[in-house]
Amino acid sequence: MSNYYQMQVIFRRAGLATAAAMLMIVVSLVLLQLNVLAGARGKGPGCGGDLLDGNEQNGDLILLLYSSSGWETASPLATRNLQIEGGWQLKSGEICDSSAVYTDTSKFEFIGPLTRSLATEIDSGSVLRIDPSVLTLTVKHIIFEQDGSVTKGGGISGIISNGAHILLENVAFANGGGGTADDGGGLYLEVHGNSHLVIADSQFMTNTAQNSGGGFELEVYDGSQVTINNTQVFGNIAFNGNGGGGRILMSRGIVTIVGSTFSNNLANQGCGGGLSVEGIGSGPNYLILQNTVISNNDAIPCADDNLHVTGNVIVLDKQIFLPIIRKNS
Repeated sequence: MSNYYQMQVIFRRAGLATAAAMLMIVVSLVLLQLNVLAGARGKGPGCGGDLLDGNEQNGDLILLLYSSSGWETASPLATRNLQIEGGWQLKSGEICDSSAVYTDTSKFEFIGPLTRSLATEIDSGSVLRIDPSVLTLTVKHIIFEQDGSVTKGGGISGIISNGAHILLENVAFANGGGGTADDGGGLYLEVHGNSHLVIADSQFMTNTAQNSGGGFELEVYDGSQVTINNTQVFGNIAFNGNGGGGRILMSRGIVTIVGSTFSNNLANQGCGGGLSVEGIGSGPNYLILQNTVISNNDAIPCADDNLHVTGNVIVLDKQIFLPIIRKNS
């Protein structure tokens, strides 16, 4: 096949990948909004109870109440299809029963999205864990702060599978003062089974990983899709691996990063100070960048201070529509 026809095939595939990614964003958001709420449950400061206690029903709205000092979550495991939303507080004079299921939210006042609830964990578990059985999950208006040491994902960790649609919106992942993870300082997720993860309007800041993925680490399999939109990744450190800001391992799938910034991150003993994207399978794998800035990062032993790409990954910068095929040396 001539070079001309090879390039035509690449452009067609990249165009289809871009269209598919945009369509999946719309579908994911619609599916999440169609998840009818079974009831509202108040949790946190002024209400008591653990964030998740196993009594939740599919569709429940979990209201994580605001406190300036935050609230420890005891590393709960999400096993239902839920909406977990911070930025709420009790109205003056109201009393909350953590065991009650409210048919409305008249006892509560929404003070988000500018005010986010703070959820912390000081032991050896993530602030929130996601079970593979979860098919739809929306998490909004929460700061996840790990103050202890964990294996994977200080803020959120877990496995997404079976065509699940997960939305993290207006959330922040931060080091609470000494908190760290072996991999994925703020977030560690495996995305399997043609699932879709959307991270929107969020921040990864001052997280640390002893190995790789200072801000986050994601693994993408089985034609799954990850979309990162309008998100800032700054001040994160991977001490002994790749991806100071973030690391993405791709077996087969599409990662789309739109309107985001990766800056002032460090891969102390690895590559990709800002972002490392590594093809680990036969693909096809697409990394689509649109209006995204990856700059002012540092990778001490590598030349790839900002963006590091290896393996079978096609990089498409939508601003110039130029695909670049990267292969292992």
